[in-house]
Amino acid sequence: MHIVADWADYTTLDVMKGNARAILPEEITPRSALYHYVSSDRPRDHDTALEQRVLRPQEDKLDIDISFQKLRYDRHGSWWGRGTAADEHHFVLSLGPMTWDEKKRTSNLLFSDPAAYERLQQRGVRDHNDANAYFSNPLTVHTILIDDAGGIPLFKRSKASSVLADKYHGIAGHVELHSGALFDGTNVSERLLIALDQTARTEVHEELGKHVSSTRLLGFMDCGTAFEAVYACRVKGTLENALAEADCVDVHDHVAMHYSPTPAKLVEAITTLDCTPHCRFVAQLYLCHADKAAYDLLRSTAHTSSSSHMAPQ
Repeated sequence: MHIVADWADYTTLDVMKGNARAILPEEITPRSALYHYVSSDRPRDHDTALEQRVLRPQEDKLDIDISFQKLRYDRHGSWWGRGTAADEHHFVLSLGPMTWDEKKRTSNLLFSDPAAYERLQQRGVRDHNDANAYFSNPLTVHTILIDDAGGIPLFKRSKASSVLADKYHGIAGHVELHSGALFDGTNVSERLLIALDQTARTEVHEELGKHVSSTRLLGFMDCGTAFEAVYACRVKGTLENALAEADCVDVHDHVAMHYSPTPAKLVEAITTLDCTPHCRFVAQLYLCHADKAAYDLLRSTAHTSSSSHMAPQ
């Protein structure tokens, strides 16, 4: 897991069509509903994969879970503008189609069968020179919530959770947009940014019943099983008792909450509680520009694997 982009370093987001996950030869069988229309050469390019894995199965109403379509992270890059646009720094994100069935069969192996997950990574390197080739790698949003007093909560997941069980984590979720809709027309980058922002707001409302007053894109993280856009979300009032006050339908499997009244206390919580690695990197992206002292303290507590060389301001 590592930070791949501090958004403060960029001016523009470019979004391109990317590959779908690679399909293993043994997944192509006459009885495979998931890849019923996939040809023997198993193409991965966006348009072919969307047609064969999503659109045609939907038309024929095959018995697979393709209604839950999401965006698959394929790769990223960056480039500087030239001439009159020399001060423009572009972050490039390539996205492909994916379905929920693919995620359950591949990326979720990290939690259900780590040995199988590692074998699939090794096979991806061998076959495609890409450890993530055989995984769905969904594009998700991870939030850090800040209330009017500057307090920040962390939420503990249930021991029975299928993902990140019994650990403190932030509020996160899959981007509410699929590749067919994303690339259907113009203004693709703007459309994605709107979807990212809306996903952050929706997840907070669904899990806490709180309305987000403002958001700010902090950056992007590669989490191995997912690629996350990190958002700072401002919420009016106090979040000190947010979980107890939640009256929404969907509180997921959060069983406890820790409230940090200051950035320094947040660093203390991350270093003492059983938190997911996501918490440290999300806090790093936020504190880098919000509180230099807390940022330096967080960086001094442990060596991280971040590839970002952010300079606190």
